[in-house]
Amino acid sequence: MKPSIKALAAAVCLVFSASAPANPISDAFESLIRWGAGAIHEVEVRTGMASSPAASSEAASTPAPQAAPNPFEAKSSASPLDPKLKALHDKAMVLARENESLYAAGKPFPEFFRLYRGNIESFNTKACSLVKASELTSSSEFPAFEDELHANGLDWISYARDRERLEVIPDYAFLARLPGLQPEWQGYFAIMEKGYNRVSETNRNKALPSPEETSEILKASDAFLRKYPEFPYAYEVKSVYFSLLHFYLHDSRIERNAALRGNYESSWDQFLKEAPNSVAAPFVKRNAARIRSGNFALPKGEVREMEQALGLEPARYVPVSRRAQAQARSSAPAK
Repeated sequence: MKPSIKALAAAVCLVFSASAPANPISDAFESLIRWGAGAIHEVEVRTGMASSPAASSEAASTPAPQAAPNPFEAKSSASPLDPKLKALHDKAMVLARENESLYAAGKPFPEFFRLYRGNIESFNTKACSLVKASELTSSSEFPAFEDELHANGLDWISYARDRERLEVIPDYAFLARLPGLQPEWQGYFAIMEKGYNRVSETNRNKALPSPEETSEILKASDAFLRKYPEFPYAYEVKSVYFSLLHFYLHDSRIERNAALRGNYESSWDQFLKEAPNSVAAPFVKRNAARIRSGNFALPKGEVREMEQALGLEPARYVPVSRRAQAQARSSAPAK
């Protein structure tokens, strides 16, 4: 069962407040025990002291410590017969084994993640560029291949502007469960898991977020960017922030669905109470007043204003509906 949005939001907030590594006292205590055991063994060797039969028997029955499992251990579960899907599957398993070896090398996590993404980018260039999305996703065997990707810390995406383009991307839900993550990485993966590709026309697997869920992701994104402005992938959090803020204020269903509009209005009011100093707050306040006056037109130049407020280059965000997409184009300032 998936956790509620309030539980997820609480988890994200907890991430932002965490600063110390998990169980430092326990880790130090275990290190002391290992040192002590080694020291005692050295004394026995030097002095010829022999342990008692009972102690020897107890030591022999104690199992050796097991190495932590590798979460990126390559898992092959699909067996596609379709030639094009099988070719991509085989290459994806090579990618999975590369990531398994990369994680096993024990590199610092920022370096691991950079190289992991590099592996994915190389795979997309060499493998995904040779296939068309429709040739794969229409196959009855594709869901099993998709499950296999998820089991190996991978996901996939296609694009509204080029629906035949398929690419593999990180599976942020998988990454969020990795052991020993620092708070900033936990926060980043939580935001990307809940917000990435949620409101584009290519959103496949996730329902459109409710006003409440969108509000929670926006607040988490704002808090993250304030706390970790120099995070190496902060620009991706900004992109999620921008996409969801645009959707939060310009969901095309607001005009025709009075009940949903009421939910949005309540959410906007609550957002302004809880995050009055956020980057989003001025836009939320202005648009709440506009909607309540019966004006549903996208303010001219607002898209660019949002980009500038977040420090983004001109966005490649594709709104949910084609009508909203046309509105975004018409709102762009004249050059």
